[in-house]
Amino acid sequence: MKKVLAIISLLFLVLNGHAQESLDTINSFILSEVVVKAERIIHKGDHDVLYLSNDNKKFGTNALDAVSSLELFQTAINETKLVSWDRQNVFILINGVPSTAYDLRGYKGEDIKNVEFYSIAPPQYMSLTAGPVVNIVVKKRHDRSYTGYFNTSNAVNTGFGTNQIDLTYADSLNQVKLGYLVDYRNIGNIDNLAEYTYSPQLHSQYRGTSRYKGQYHNISASYQRYQGNHLFNAKVYTIIEPLQDEEKRAGLISTDDTKYNGEGTSLLKSRSNTVAVDLYYRYLLKKGRLFAINVVNTFGNSYSDSKQSMLSENTGNNDYDYNLHSRVDNDSYSFITNAVYASPLWGGSLSVGSRYEYKQLNQTSFNNKYKPYSHYEFLNTGGSWTWNTISFVPAVGLNIFKQTSSGISQTSVLPYIRLYSDWWGKGKMKGTTVQLTLTMRNISPSLNEITESETYLDPWLISAGNPKLKDYWITSGKLSFAYFSPNNKNQIVFMVQPSYANNKIATTILKKGDNVYFRPQNIGGDFEWRFDLYGSWYPFKWLELSPYVEYYISRLETPSQNINFDYWRIGGNITASFENLSLIFSVNSPTKVYDGDLLSRGSLQYAGTIQYKIGNWSVGAKYNYSGHNNYTVSNLPILRYNENKDWKPLQHMVRLTATYTFSVGKSRRHDGKILTESSKDNTGLGKFNTPQISK
Repeated sequence: MKKVLAIISLLFLVLNGHAQESLDTINSFILSEVVVKAERIIHKGDHDVLYLSNDNKKFGTNALDAVSSLELFQTAINETKLVSWDRQNVFILINGVPSTAYDLRGYKGEDIKNVEFYSIAPPQYMSLTAGPVVNIVVKKRHDRSYTGYFNTSNAVNTGFGTNQIDLTYADSLNQVKLGYLVDYRNIGNIDNLAEYTYSPQLHSQYRGTSRYKGQYHNISASYQRYQGNHLFNAKVYTIIEPLQDEEKRAGLISTDDTKYNGEGTSLLKSRSNTVAVDLYYRYLLKKGRLFAINVVNTFGNSYSDSKQSMLSENTGNNDYDYNLHSRVDNDSYSFITNAVYASPLWGGSLSVGSRYEYKQLNQTSFNNKYKPYSHYEFLNTGGSWTWNTISFVPAVGLNIFKQTSSGISQTSVLPYIRLYSDWWGKGKMKGTTVQLTLTMRNISPSLNEITESETYLDPWLISAGNPKLKDYWITSGKLSFAYFSPNNKNQIVFMVQPSYANNKIATTILKKGDNVYFRPQNIGGDFEWRFDLYGSWYPFKWLELSPYVEYYISRLETPSQNINFDYWRIGGNITASFENLSLIFSVNSPTKVYDGDLLSRGSLQYAGTIQYKIGNWSVGAKYNYSGHNNYTVSNLPILRYNENKDWKPLQHMVRLTATYTFSVGKSRRHDGKILTESSKDNTGLGKFNTPQISK
């Protein structure tokens, strides 16, 4: 504890001691621009406007890299997400239209006019995300252009890589995009240890070596027409994701009077195929009003196939030989529509929205058929107003939810309440901000959780769903104190986040007959606190030091135990940026997460990245350490469980990276668009019946 307190004190001392026209496509009330000479943060009511300096524009190789180098984001190179100053994943818009980090990578830093950052989703987007939002305003161009973006990152010592290709044709009215993204993994030499103690009279243990294989293919095509106040976008994509985890192992099964030794295999395979059609339309009305609607149809099929065997060479001691086979087949469909109307009101803005979802799953398991389905309607309204230096962003909504599984139907009508407020100092307090978020909302079970299909994890251990699950309430808050130096990019942040979930859905361990089950249930109260302290210090213009300290407190109650859980997490980044050369070193201590009766630990991680730019090319390398001592445990009388995986190839992984871009001609930059994709939580596949990569 003294060591941790010393680290916190040092962070405060170091960081405090060195702290020193309307848009082209969106109406001004939603995304307003101010003319400034300094390239700094400009606070504008419910959002902040940032302008990229020449150094920001040149950082990395694409617009995502460039935006990450701004004060309100975590600096990164060649990543696939954008992280905010308060360490949350950011929902990305391009000229006001929902997009992805991959879409943003298709632009360059020079294409960006300015960036607008919302610490919390404004009312018109709160049905899409509950976290922060960034709108990337790109410059308007004309005539025809052909552009391409190619990015590759592949390991040299194991099968691990990500490759992306985007091709675009655009003129003043039309845009056609083709995209292909592939993630692949082929990792062998993984050491596994799994132990199951069901009682003093029954214990099983397995040691072995496994190979994990996985692929993720995303193939997309889109057409966009953008004329005057009208924008229409149509997109089709398919996702193919095969996964496999195969282990050769030795087993030991102990009972009161027997010790069984055997050899066997464990093979877990899954595959999901998804096809989606997305239609999006937006119309800008007079006087700064807006209407938009998005309709998405998603079709999917998937399966999970698990085979486990154990065989003893001792024919006189083969009572515990076994050959287990579990298979789940799924067909899924979802229809999602999201509509919003927004208008200026009383010097601020007001929006009204509606989101409707229909989801169904046809599942077959052990010759049993399950057909859960759900209807969900979210009606909401909210606004944004500023008084002096204080902004208020209230929002209210109504959740109407109906779900049916195994003949059990449930209907709920529950309110949604959210209040966000912030204060930015002036004069001597310039750069200081206090931000408060209060939220009350309900969370509904997914179709995966309410289906009754079963998968054997061991002869006496089964994972299954629960059709009796109910919605649960979560009340949460976030209070942030931050200082962003007006004279440089130094910053320091302290944040407190309490939350309470009543009847939270979590994985529980229960006994039924001779078997033990992993099964989701509504547990008792779950009370959590999180404290964060982090900052950035620039001792030189080209050098950024970004340490952080996090402290977690969890108090939860399952049917089997009361859990009191606290832990510290520390880490940070060191970034050196020059005109054509960038260097990043990062370290993160292990994660620990309770999911009901199960505690999971992720690996210590550190990484070093080097990248050099040459014209339209950039080349680099990345070293990663991860995958060491990952484990999942439980400690209950009905099951003492320990699964430990040592991903040795990931502990010293070296990747080579390269990026190439080209652009022929000039064009008007069109808006990006992402589908409102169906969640994997409704495909019939879950964490216990699909292979899992190291966290």
